[in-house]
Amino acid sequence: MQDGDSRWLAQPQSDGSVRCLAQNLGTEPPNRNTGFDVHLGRLGTIETVTVTSRTLRTPRWGPAELFLGLYLDKDDSGEFGNWEPNDDGTESALGSDTDDEGLLFSAASGEVTIDGDTVFRLINAGTEATLTELQEGTVEGISGETLAALYIGVINGGEGTDEVVVEDMHVSRS
Repeated sequence: MQDGDSRWLAQPQSDGSVRCLAQNLGTEPPNRNTGFDVHLGRLGTIETVTVTSRTLRTPRWGPAELFLGLYLDKDDSGEFGNWEPNDDGTESALGSDTDDEGLLFSAASGEVTIDGDTVFRLINAGTEATLTELQEGTVEGISGETLAALYIGVINGGEGTDEVVVEDMHVSRS
């Protein structure tokens, strides 16, 4: 997709990886990103999730930054947040008052593993919780029965090109 000098894409590659590119996405809201999500099923079945990625380019020193968003279907609607259709066939996230999202950031350089001790900052709940705490129901409206998805994207700070390849994602279940 392109709008003026801004470009973004999340494109499957022939080797099974996904290429994510974010270029000149501006600063409103800060740290805009582009990526994809994978539906994980019930939160309580997840033991670990390992994401392997590498940076192709970034305007900063070091690797690009991955944005990992744990989508949580608190209202049990089967949807993760609210979405608005765009004229080009894509959708834009509108957020949600009835669901939640746990935020996590990582360098796009090798493996990052989400496990029971991984701490997420929950947007709507206004708190932090580990994966285990979420599974055990310590945050109101979230339990092991809550449907979850994982969004994986590359962050763009506003100028230049950030591009990563998400090489693999492995989910281990209990």
